[in-house]
Amino acid sequence: MKKRFLVLTMMCILTGSLVACGTKTEETTEQTTTEATTEAVTEAPQPDYMEYISPDGWSVNYDASVLSAEEVDEHEANFVYTGDSAGACMLTIKYEEGADPEEALKTVTSGWAEDELDVIEGVLPNHEDITTYSSSLDSNEGETTLSQSIYTCAYNGGTLSFEFLIHMSGDDATDMAISDALANTFDSIKLEEAATATDGTASEDIVYMGGLYISEPDNDLELALFKSSGTPIAIVSKGGNIYYGEYETEDAKTSDGTEYTKITVENKEFGYFFDEGYGEDSTIGGFLIDEDGTKYNAKPLDESVAMDLVEETK
Repeated sequence: MKKRFLVLTMMCILTGSLVACGTKTEETTEQTTTEATTEAVTEAPQPDYMEYISPDGWSVNYDASVLSAEEVDEHEANFVYTGDSAGACMLTIKYEEGADPEEALKTVTSGWAEDELDVIEGVLPNHEDITTYSSSLDSNEGETTLSQSIYTCAYNGGTLSFEFLIHMSGDDATDMAISDALANTFDSIKLEEAATATDGTASEDIVYMGGLYISEPDNDLELALFKSSGTPIAIVSKGGNIYYGEYETEDAKTSDGTEYTKITVENKEFGYFFDEGYGEDSTIGGFLIDEDGTKYNAKPLDESVAMDLVEETK
């Protein structure tokens, strides 16, 4: 069974919260109860899971109905909570080349408190062979509590850090919704290692991040995304033509409102979307958007096929 790793300091929300007790009065009417229930059902957002893939080779799934993925630069991204909260709430994931994970943790936490914080060792979700180092601190800010946590681990010759910031209101339902959204994002972390050539050496430090292909009689579009020494690289194959190089992305929607990621490579525009569970189940793919804007169901592109595309660019 897949383990679920939760952020310790955020999970203390329930154990550390005070539960208010009230008395039921005869003045409470059935109409009031019905209205409150209807309002709660109406306001509850439906999950909208999307995948964020970093140029540094890591990826996470996040609920876009309550989180906004904001890229700071090619090495750092924020996942900001957009629902009800007492203040700013986010998860920041950052890669620092050449940094030591324990030193990186101390650098961040030294700005939280004068005294050195305890460091807890653990394992990274979905990667039990990777050790994490974490610290946390809760501090009062008037009527709210600021909860800060950070996890660091060694990754690709540097450090990958996960920093949580939550302003807790004291309302269990609100605080737990925030905690779950951010913790679930952290729990979904996937790391890609450098692809290995047949001779056992890294193939030009290429990291395969994911890809899709269309299996249609009139369309053989293939899209493969890579990281090469920290630089995002895309290869698109269609009709015997190969387009490749650094790429730019932007959020886009189809005519029916379906969200996807638009990608521009060699001045040609395509689009892609990975379904929830991509990378965990070899049968799960997504869809591709062709140059003319047509949407096609797509299957997951095998890494061996993607690496063949790399050879075709040489």
